[in-house]
Amino acid sequence: AADFLLRLEGITTVLVFGIVDDKIEISARTRDVRVNIGVIMKEAFGELGSGGGHARAGGARIPLGIFKLAKDKNSLLKLVEEAVTERFLEALKVKEG
Repeated sequence: AADFLLRLEGITTVLVFGIVDDKIEISARTRDVRVNIGVIMKEAFGELGSGGGHARAGGARIPLGIFKLAKDKNSLLKLVEEAVTERFLEALKVKEG
């Protein structure tokens, strides 16, 4: 999905994620020469699980821990979306609009 989105006109950096089993799986890609996405992924998510990659492609994996027991999956996904987005934008030094 990240590779596909990166090909769209005007897109230079993408982040996609989802909950798979008991983990948050995250993938990022960039064409922006000012961004080392592997460093960004490590900075944003490394202390929570694993994160890293190369200059143009990176990924992260974060265990859900006790949150895997959540019954309301929509609420869980919303919380994950907010947290992942905030940490990624912080690591990029970008404030969400």
